[in-house]
Order: sequence, then structure tokens, then C-alpha cells
Amino acid sequence: MNLKFSLRTEGRCGRDYPREPRELGWGHHVDRNTPALVLLLLGALFHGWCAFADSPLLKIERMGQGQARISWPVEPSGFALERTTSLGEDDWTIVGNTVVVADSHTATISCSEHASFYRLAKQTSAPRYRLGLQVSANGVARYDKVAEVPLNLTALLREIHAAVEVEPESLRVVELDAQDQVVHEAVPFQFDRAPHYHPLTNASGTLVFLLSGNTGEAATRRFHFYFGATNGLPSTSPTNRVSIEFDPPLMYQGQSSFRIHTPGASYYYHIAGAGFASMIDPDGNDWISFRPLGGSAGSYRGIPNLVYPEGHFHPGNNSCTSSVATVGPLKITVYSESRDKKWACAWDFFPTSARLTVLKTNGPYWFLYEGTPGGKLDAVTDFVVRSPGTRTTASTSWDQDLPDPEWVCFGDGQSPHLLFLLHHQDDGGKDSYWPMENNMTVFGFGRSGLNKYLNQVPDQFTIGFTKTNRLEFLSQDLEAMRRQLQIVCGPLEPAPIP
Repeated sequence: MNLKFSLRTEGRCGRDYPREPRELGWGHHVDRNTPALVLLLLGALFHGWCAFADSPLLKIERMGQGQARISWPVEPSGFALERTTSLGEDDWTIVGNTVVVADSHTATISCSEHASFYRLAKQTSAPRYRLGLQVSANGVARYDKVAEVPLNLTALLREIHAAVEVEPESLRVVELDAQDQVVHEAVPFQFDRAPHYHPLTNASGTLVFLLSGNTGEAATRRFHFYFGATNGLPSTSPTNRVSIEFDPPLMYQGQSSFRIHTPGASYYYHIAGAGFASMIDPDGNDWISFRPLGGSAGSYRGIPNLVYPEGHFHPGNNSCTSSVATVGPLKITVYSESRDKKWACAWDFFPTSARLTVLKTNGPYWFLYEGTPGGKLDAVTDFVVRSPGTRTTASTSWDQDLPDPEWVCFGDGQSPHLLFLLHHQDDGGKDSYWPMENNMTVFGFGRSGLNKYLNQVPDQFTIGFTKTNRLEFLSQDLEAMRRQLQIVCGPLEPAPIP
């Protein structure tokens, strides 16, 4: 059986092939009229390489068991491997099952008695795709809810035997109604890239987008996430709902700090302490009020004060390192780790709240709020509300395992806001509160005395200010933060530019 191999005569081959067409043994053939660089596979396999003068080298090698490997360099970019079963028709399709090994793209192909033609084609106009997203409220009404969904776009493209470079400027999110009509053509969003992101071989990360306005408890909203070609796309300038000052960091209460500003709060985060020194409500009141000295009047205060006695994740200390991991218009992520590498956590800042994820531990821990409701602790007029809705004055101490869902709110008699602290996962350990020296609150998830009861990894907590101190709305608002949205992805399909 002969195997034929064709390429333009201006190409070059790894063996000394003649310029004029000629059959050579098991079948090398040079044809002046071939429209592009082409490999023809027919049953048997040959081993060699070929390329145009200005294109990447294309290699093919036998692997045995009826398979071959085609490969070409990552650079120059912009080429895709295409396949057809007949040169008589312009019916080329992109081979999607390509991976990067070292500095080369590779594709493993199966051979049969039927001819298959392969070529490298320059992608002058990239295709465009869209991914459907259905978002359900999951039984809890929401308002201006930020949705998050992890995506591996490269893997999704491979499922439909496609490949495209996913560049940031190509991304768009639109919202549709029940009749597939676009109702919001510029949904606020960001795409947080995963580590080792590559636009062609590892286009993975987390899509973050806003469900603007009200979403009823039984509602399902529909979106399309577009990526691929950028030709003809309008430029967008998303409004930043969250922002951070970190380059350079600012000095705050004796330590270099990040300042994160959102509509719901302003946060001052000590970089080496990895804890909040201040959390300021929309009216300008500081509900933590850390100071470098003074014990309960200053240096004991903070959030989350996670590790005792080592002091990790406590403002004013110097046992951690912190860095800004991602910055976008809807979400900012700060990663912190103890210097001994045994503890790690990440804070995600949203327009209305901040969420802590405990990522690595070296023993039991707690989550504390040690601070000043409304700017100053007043044990008579300040109050505490704990799940399922029990209200006591700030002078009343208690020690119990809070029922699921676990949450606590602190209020000041003169403030329209409440500071809420929510533990997403239930635990069997005790929680407690007492006022310390009439200077600060001492509240702890997973704390009784000096005993620590938390040990889950990962574990999550959310903090923030409510817009009202009316308790009848409290449970629903907190449940909307705790209960995840239900998001269904698919289908992925070729699409025109919206």
C-alpha cells in the first residue's frame, strides 16, 4: 500500500524530496497544486516533517496500534490543525484534541483505510463561541447578586472538537429573556484566570458576573458567555464596584496595609498581620478600631484573629505575608499565608460583603470579631442578635453552639447598620461572646474560653454591613449570602458576534 504525502513546492521536507511529482516506494508525493500544507494518511504511516518557508514545522510520527502523532511548535502562533476527507471540497474542520507538550502542539490521530487530509491553516479570523448559563435563585430571593462559576473553556471546546485562543478582549456576557431576546447586552463581569492560564491550551478560570436587580426566589435567569473572535466587538469600560489601593501600599496604624473600598464598607488590611485593622461602614464609623497599643483598648482588636497563640491573621502582628491575587470590577482576592507555610487563607471582596476561605491549617482555630460596634462599645445601647434571632444587650455574655445556619449580628443604637458575621459550614463546637473591659466585643465562632473547635478545610465565613437594622429581613438576607446559586452550563456552540 502506498502512502501519499503532499505539499507546495516552496515547502521543505525532512528528507531530500524531488521538486517534481514522483511516487517514492511507500509513497511520498510532491504536488505543485496542493492548496495548503497537507498530510494524507492512508492506513500505513510514515515518519518525517514538512513546512512552508514562513510556517511552523509540521511533524508526523508513527505510534503503533493504528495511531500517529502530529506536532508543530507553539511559536509562531495563530495556526490550527485542520482535517478533511476529500481535497475536492472546501470542507476543513479544526482538530480539537490538541495539547501542548514542552514547546509543541500535539494531536494524536487514528488511521484507517479511509483517506484523511491534515493541514496547518493560519487563523486570520478566529471563530466565535457562546456558552449558555442558566442561573436559579435556589429558593432565596436575591438583589444585585454576584455569581461565580468555574470554567475550563479549553476542555469544553475539545468536547465539540474545536479550538480557539481565548483572549480577555473577546469575552462578553449578555442576558436573555424567555424568548431568547437580549435584555442586557453588557452584563458586568470579570474572568479570573487560573494559575498557568494559556489562551489556547489551558483557558480556565472563574467567571464572575452580576445578576442586576431583583431575582425572585423561584426565578431562573439566562445568560450567554461569548468568547473567541474580537472583530467588530464594541469596546467596553465596566464600572468598578470594588477597588483596592495596594501599589504602593499605605501605612495604617503602624503597618503597611491594603485599603479595599466597596459600596458596603471600606476595609484596612494589614499585610504582615493578615487581619483587618478597620472596617468602616457607609457612615464613616469604624467597627474594629485597632490601635498598635492598649490591649482591649487597641491592640487586641481585629478580624479574624484566627490562630492563637501564634498570632497569625491578626492585625499588628508580623507572622504572615499577603498579596493581591486578582482585581476586577466585581471581586478582589487577597491571599495570605503564615511565614512558616503552615496556614493559608484568601479573602474575596464583593460590593456588599467580604468572604474568607480557610485554605490550609496546622491545628484547630477560631474566627473572632474583637471590635467596637458603631465606633465604640456601649454595653447598654449596643446589642447582639444570634441565630435563629435571639437578641440580647452587649452586656450579656453567652456560650453555646449556635444552630445552623450559624450567624451573629452586632448593632449600635445610633446606627442604621448591623455588622453581620456568617459561618457557611455548620460545626459541633461552641461559640461564645462577652464584652471585655467595656472596650471591645469578644465574639468567636468555634471558641469557648481559650478552647478552639474549628478544624474544617476549606471553611468559609462572610462579613459585611446590612443596609437596615430591621431584624425581620435579617434571616433572609443572610441566607441569600450563605446558600449558593444553582448554575447550569451549556450548550457550547458556534455563534455570531452579539
